[in-house]
Amino acid sequence: MYSRLTLKHLLLGSLLSSSVNGNMHAKEVREQLEIAGQNYGLEEEHDSLRKLSVPAELNVDFSMFQGSWYDCMHTTLMTFNGEPADKHIIEQVGCDYGNLGNITKVGNHTQTLMFDIHVLNHCWFHDLGGNGQKPCPNDRLASDSRGDGNVLVKYSYKGIGSFAETNKIEFFTDHTSIKDEDGNWKINFNRAKVENTDTMVCQTHWKGIVCDWKINEYRTSTAEKLMETCTFKNGKCPKKTQNKKQCERKKWIWDVNAKCSNATTTTTVEDGFVYDSFGSYYLVKDTAQCDVACGTEDPTSSSSSSSSSSSSEYNSTSPTVSPVAEYNATNPTVSPTDSLAPTVIPVAEDVKVFGCYRGGQCGENSHGCCDCSINEQMCADSGKDWTTKPIWSGGCKGSCTYN
Repeated sequence: MYSRLTLKHLLLGSLLSSSVNGNMHAKEVREQLEIAGQNYGLEEEHDSLRKLSVPAELNVDFSMFQGSWYDCMHTTLMTFNGEPADKHIIEQVGCDYGNLGNITKVGNHTQTLMFDIHVLNHCWFHDLGGNGQKPCPNDRLASDSRGDGNVLVKYSYKGIGSFAETNKIEFFTDHTSIKDEDGNWKINFNRAKVENTDTMVCQTHWKGIVCDWKINEYRTSTAEKLMETCTFKNGKCPKKTQNKKQCERKKWIWDVNAKCSNATTTTTVEDGFVYDSFGSYYLVKDTAQCDVACGTEDPTSSSSSSSSSSSSEYNSTSPTVSPVAEYNATNPTVSPTDSLAPTVIPVAEDVKVFGCYRGGQCGENSHGCCDCSINEQMCADSGKDWTTKPIWSGGCKGSCTYN
């Protein structure tokens, strides 16, 4: 006699195997399972199982993670094709205060949670705004100062808190979503097949939570490729240019030969560019709980006023890390805890810096590069013959390779 759990697995297996190529829509499978469950009394068993009391030794209360979370401090890094991107090394930046995301419960209890995060991505990251592509929506986000050339992206992470850990939950997602023409969120399923699962591990810490976030993304890239040309069989170059038909009629060689021609063409490579973005975020539910001194200069920890007063004065022309005085018995104004206070790179006021992203002197499709020495019209002109057009952006702060 089959147990009810075994029977449920057999029903699921038969439904999947009977579908065309094992690809029955999830909605249809769910409906069939509900019908089968009612017929075999499985729904009753499921309800009774949910009513069982949970031993005190097993943790199921993760309600402390629910709510809206704001960025108090973060350190992040991006790598392009495995190499650190110089313009995307962000170290210990405080007082962002942007709403990173919202955590809500999935079912009736707080052990299973969902973390929805909205960010801006460059439109070309999602094949928008280029020749023959759908237009860039130029989305905006209240917590991001970037201007045109961006699209709103949603990550919807899911996670289940462990029975064994009371203050930690690991979220994951394998999809990113952008809105279609009708305003509905749409997933790029093809990229999900080649990308690694994105993760976010959050745990309670200090007055909020610390979330360690990792994203893996593949994008379309462009590459310069030598064009084929005509050469003699001995490898030498004809004095007169020959087209392919003329070359083959004379039984010469039509192939790539850098000695005879260095003419190039731009080709598109699907999933030819990979970037990883990862970092550690200290988040709070109320920005008043962000105990980081939030001036426009040196946002060091405000857990002790002596820590900031003992730091060397910030020089706007030399934004280096201000050292915190070391503790010793002859320096009673600095306590041992002060020496452990986080020191951070000073951050100026959040202002828009305009420039030509992936254009001008940066060259075509140069990731993380802005030419801030030219105007908007010069930016457009610099890439008029390019496959991937440059973008005039107000988000070039920290990325101005050319001034």
